[in-house]
Amino acid sequence: MKRAILLFLASVLLSGLVYLVYALLHDSAAQKGLRRDIAAYTAAVPQLESRVQALEAEVEALSALDDSLFRGIFKGPAPQEDPVSSLDFLFGNDTVPNYRLVHYTRDKADRLLERSAAVDATLREITALVRAEGFVPPPLSLPLDSLHASQFGASVGEKLSPVYSKKILHGGMDLIAGRGTPVRATADGTVRTVVRQRTGLGHTVTIKHAGGYLTRYAHLDDIDVAKGQRVRRGQVIGTLGMSGAAFAPHLHYEVERDGRRLDPVHFFFLDIPVWDYANILFMTTNTGQSLD
Repeated sequence: MKRAILLFLASVLLSGLVYLVYALLHDSAAQKGLRRDIAAYTAAVPQLESRVQALEAEVEALSALDDSLFRGIFKGPAPQEDPVSSLDFLFGNDTVPNYRLVHYTRDKADRLLERSAAVDATLREITALVRAEGFVPPPLSLPLDSLHASQFGASVGEKLSPVYSKKILHGGMDLIAGRGTPVRATADGTVRTVVRQRTGLGHTVTIKHAGGYLTRYAHLDDIDVAKGQRVRRGQVIGTLGMSGAAFAPHLHYEVERDGRRLDPVHFFFLDIPVWDYANILFMTTNTGQSLD
């Protein structure tokens, strides 16, 4: 019995030693996979670090160009908005294999570098235009104070008219506010026409600006300027109403340059928070019915 017990213990000990030696000399499938991952990460990290440094340099250059552009046009620094509005996408990453995260980060960095190069080229072109001799900024202000995104109605395009009950060309943008709201000139200029009528666009003021720009303010209630009068940006030129063929109180606002009608929504970003502009653009483009 004693010999049998000793033989059993010796066999167990010898089996353990053999397994230990085998484990030291031969990797399991999991260990081989881990070693491959470690090797891949070791090779990828320096590349990712260089790409991150390149991205940081690109972002810094773009920020400088952006700031230069804003100072050239608006005489002030560019708004500093955090491009990462939410970090929720980071939650749950522990369920994704690490090697996939490395590959994704590498590919994403490459795409960001390509996009930043394109944005950089565009900003350089815009900056050159702004700094060119004779550059005149367009009307960039809102004609009404403190507008909310929900107050922007239909813009330029074929819209359903509540007056004629069919789609007609809508030549400007509807800005919705209470009757009597002050209407302001969106840039320095000279009053070109003052029209008082009960039909069409109703009481209307047209202002001529430098650079071939012209702005039109329609469906006014009262008019506080005269033809030929010089006005400054932000000056009250009248009050909002519903004169003419208007379905409800609103301001019909138009922008032209050299006789070509433009979409006013592209000239409001100076007075609109960055985070609201996309919603306003979507709403004005997709609203199918005008108020006149």
